[in-house]
Amino acid sequence: MKPFYHPKTLYWDANNIRQILEGRGLSQGAINLLKNFFPLAGQNLYESYIDYVQELYSADLSYLYEIPGGIARLPAAFYNSTICRYPAKDYPAITPNALGRVTWKTGTRAEGIYLNSDGKAVILGYGNKENPGRLYEQFDYVVCAIPFSTLRTIDIQPLFSSLKMQAIREVNYINAQKTFVLFSKRFWEEGGPGVQIVGGASYTDLPVTQIYYPSDHAQYCVKKWTNIPGSTPSTNLYYGRNINSSLSKEPGVLLASYSFNIEATRLANMPCDLRFEEIKRELEMVHGLPKGYLDPIAIAYKTVNWDDEEWFRGALCFYSPEQKRLFSCAAATPEYNNRVFFAGEHISAKHRWMQGSLKSGMEAANALALACKLQQHQ
Repeated sequence: MKPFYHPKTLYWDANNIRQILEGRGLSQGAINLLKNFFPLAGQNLYESYIDYVQELYSADLSYLYEIPGGIARLPAAFYNSTICRYPAKDYPAITPNALGRVTWKTGTRAEGIYLNSDGKAVILGYGNKENPGRLYEQFDYVVCAIPFSTLRTIDIQPLFSSLKMQAIREVNYINAQKTFVLFSKRFWEEGGPGVQIVGGASYTDLPVTQIYYPSDHAQYCVKKWTNIPGSTPSTNLYYGRNINSSLSKEPGVLLASYSFNIEATRLANMPCDLRFEEIKRELEMVHGLPKGYLDPIAIAYKTVNWDDEEWFRGALCFYSPEQKRLFSCAAATPEYNNRVFFAGEHISAKHRWMQGSLKSGMEAANALALACKLQQHQ
């Protein structure tokens, strides 16, 4: 994030994705085709082009990782590290006394951020499920990782800088929805090579837009390379002859629909039973199955609509045109005399990605440590 940008960067920031594609000579038919293969861009054609392309420029998407055992292990590792009395494994060069003490307050909602009367501490107002009133605690420093969509309704006195308050009010968040379906068997893994689907995704112009397949059976598969002259070599996975066909008969959870923006709003706001029916019928169309085939094997489903989530009120930060120029630097700038620091995917240069959130958290922690050190020498 910079206070000033190169004119080329400003050009990309001022134009939305559709304008850039049209400027490169793409027809509306070509744009409509591309929308299906790049859902994040295709479902946000009127957002800032640079906010989309900047996550591709540094090749981050070429190095993606997963956590064996599930992503829930990441916050669990942080939690266990902070409550451990002797965390020598995680912080071998720091004594326990120097690490201090961490108190977790679950079920607690932030309601206010205040600068105390002498300007040397930050007061947080909060509520919890057990106490209907507002409680207050004072801190030397605070890292605020609350999305701007939620920070908008938190009492801030005195107000942050003018541009920061403007960013809190205006920074654009898009909606997203995910619908998971539990099936009694993995119909997508049935068949022979070229038919089985183990891991990966399907893209479609139907309202479900994206379908993601679990990869937990990939360890039992054979990898087959496809090398077509003039194109990039690709691979697909399928079960070898010596693999028991019972694997596809195991229950499995399918991310049956993942969509953004208005596509997410339209599907997620259907009545629950009609939405489930719609998704099943579209899955059958995508996989060439007869109508009603999935009814007896679709056991349960769950939809998450981020616009309806109390602590998010929107799924992902996605700048509208001009917002990078206006707000990227101001959003990350500390407030209250370097006593309130900011972190989160909306603060980072990598909007929408956990990598961006984690990096912004490290940067906020380093900036806080430096501010603390400078304060001690004043």
